[in-house]
Amino acid sequence: MNHDRAQNRKPTDDGYVLVITAISIVVMLGFSAVAVDLGAVYNLRRQDQSAADIGALGAAQDLGDDTATVMSSIALVNSTLDNAITAASFNTCAGEYPVIDEGITYTPSDTANCISFDRTRRRVRVRVPLQQTDSTFGGVVGVDNYEHTAFAIAEVSTAVFGGILPFALKAGAGTYECLKAGASNVPSAICSTNYSGNFGFLNIGVHGDESLGTTPSCDGQGTNRLAGNIAVGIDHQLSIYGDPPQFGGPHYGTRVVDTETCGDIPRPNSLRTLTGNIPDVTGEGLFSGSDFSDGDDARLRRSSPELSWGQMTIVSGYTLDDNPLWDFIPKYPALEGANVPDSCKLEQFIGETGGLNVDNDLLMTALPDAVAAHLMPMPVEERTNRLLQRCFSHYIGDDWDDNGALIPPEPESGCIEACSDPVFSRNTSPSDEPDLW
Repeated sequence: MNHDRAQNRKPTDDGYVLVITAISIVVMLGFSAVAVDLGAVYNLRRQDQSAADIGALGAAQDLGDDTATVMSSIALVNSTLDNAITAASFNTCAGEYPVIDEGITYTPSDTANCISFDRTRRRVRVRVPLQQTDSTFGGVVGVDNYEHTAFAIAEVSTAVFGGILPFALKAGAGTYECLKAGASNVPSAICSTNYSGNFGFLNIGVHGDESLGTTPSCDGQGTNRLAGNIAVGIDHQLSIYGDPPQFGGPHYGTRVVDTETCGDIPRPNSLRTLTGNIPDVTGEGLFSGSDFSDGDDARLRRSSPELSWGQMTIVSGYTLDDNPLWDFIPKYPALEGANVPDSCKLEQFIGETGGLNVDNDLLMTALPDAVAAHLMPMPVEERTNRLLQRCFSHYIGDDWDDNGALIPPEPESGCIEACSDPVFSRNTSPSDEPDLW
């Protein structure tokens, strides 16, 4: 009877289930092991990213001095990580070059190639060297270690169009200074001195900045670059010219001279000055030139056509920006209580009711009687020019006598001690590009 029962028993899957269950347990344990390890590695990766971010931000403050930048970056990265990375490890990233990020090419440091710079030294890229972490449970599936790293880029923001222009007044002049327009002449009666000499054009070495869209311009010193300086403005950092600063400074004692601007490793350049007798070059940069290093036109032709508030005029066949300077004075009563001269307030230029400066009577309504009587015979264009001179004289604490034509001179009023608040600070068009505020 027992023999018959054995013959009648049907086959089952009991054995297969046991094998599959055993295999599944092993696989799930493997996945669990890897998952636990990956969670730990992900946390380390987050630390790497924080270290790279902090290292790049800190290093950006030393841009212009490669040695200081590298030292700051390494120190800040190590201050963020649990384990210190040796200086030698920061020179193990050569295999990832060339690095091009968003069209910007980065060149590695000579001593630590995990730290690299764009050509203008406005951006620094910090790579945390590749690190290996031993697995905790991954060994059960043959994973002995994991690799992790991170990088970050920091930038020192510099304006291009709307930045520094090559016009300057010497410090402590105490009077008006003029840029010479041509040989043996000066542009107006105000410029009653010097017919020769250095008239203060700044020689800015515009050498190209990929992130701003400007291309390298290394066509020599002086007037060859002046038109581009006027049209584009500065597109890189500046350095102190002459003797190194004694107490550190932005370049930590490194003297950076103009001849390095167009070298293999461009650096922030210093500013030299140029003489006069270059009216054609000045006009080219202001209104007649085109296709400058950033691909745009002369300075006065590149903004207003796109701006909703643009006031235009035509000069020699060119449509130019004709927005008066007082348009940038905040509308009253914004300057009430500010430490600025009364002569610099907006109503001095456009009248108390805020009308346009095309009506002679309206323009004079806010002026003192003596000033109004002095300016009344003049054309509107000349009158507003004198009013700006009056504002500038009062701001630096001088009486205004209109070059001896106003007797007695008008003393400054409205400032408490030295004038110190900004005058031309109105952001006229915050929604338009470029924003030239």
